[in-house]
Amino acid sequence: MKLIKAYVLISLISLVLIQCSSAEKTRNIAADDKNPSWIDTPHDMYPQEQYFTGVGTGDSRDAAENNAIGSIAKIFQSQVRVSQSLQEAFLETENSFKSESQMNRNTRIGSNLELKNVKVQQSHFSSKDGLYYVLATLDRLETAGLYKDDISKNNASISETYLDAQNAPDKNKKYVLLSRAKAKYDQNQGLKEIYKILMPTKAEIPEAVTGDEINKELNEATEQISAGLQPDANCPPAVSDYIKELIGKIGFPMKEGRTDFIFKYNLTLNPAEMNRSDMTGFNWKLTVEIIDNISGSSMNAFNVDKRTLGISEEQAKLKIMKSVQEEITGSLYKKFIEYMAQK
Repeated sequence: MKLIKAYVLISLISLVLIQCSSAEKTRNIAADDKNPSWIDTPHDMYPQEQYFTGVGTGDSRDAAENNAIGSIAKIFQSQVRVSQSLQEAFLETENSFKSESQMNRNTRIGSNLELKNVKVQQSHFSSKDGLYYVLATLDRLETAGLYKDDISKNNASISETYLDAQNAPDKNKKYVLLSRAKAKYDQNQGLKEIYKILMPTKAEIPEAVTGDEINKELNEATEQISAGLQPDANCPPAVSDYIKELIGKIGFPMKEGRTDFIFKYNLTLNPAEMNRSDMTGFNWKLTVEIIDNISGSSMNAFNVDKRTLGISEEQAKLKIMKSVQEEITGSLYKKFIEYMAQK
């Protein structure tokens, strides 16, 4: 009996504590109906000449935080030209800056650029409108120092890679090294634009190797590598057009006879068994093998095996050829560039 009374007493105490805690939270939210001044005038707290600021709102703290950081990122997105080219695949993996502070945030402003050192400084929940508010900042001087370090490191890497290309053992390696230098250079241009926004009055950081020098040598190296086609006898002619489109994106000249890279390919179509009269379809398979005569090896075979349906045979075949074009100029293109980048 005493044990039962003890359980009842504990339960009653717990219930009272929960009710008190709930009431306390309610009182805190209800009393918090006046918005802080930083929501409307963030630069009173963080001067405009020293900081970029962003105020975000949302129905959750995370949403408000993302909006605050995003508003700062938009300042850079509208002014920074992000270069996207095939050379991106040649970028070496590097550790990006990470602050020890858990309040720091990095956010992407392009495919290969990251806005660093954004800090969440203030947060507030308004019981009046049921919204969260977050204030994020970016310290101009502090962040400029981070980007200056990155630019200097890239300059050194570009110079080293460019010099290595001059002593490359073969034309394939030279092409890869120059492509890597080009990728680094393009990335550095984006970093320089960010730096200029942060420090508009500072002098531009000098280059170890100019873009014109890299582009000239890369164009010459590209012209030295040839590509040829070896379609299967029964392969639809349109597939050759798509392979040519891929090679054209890279810039390798196409030649007859023995070439540095040989593209062997085929596309087969077989009627699919259908249990409905209003549709027709094909099982199709695309196979591409790329032989590398420079290194004496081959890229792993590229295979796509799919089924495509249509309301008519003609429509089904049109859909297949569209898919084949996307696979060749998209997926195969990327795989070939990645293969080259590993050389």
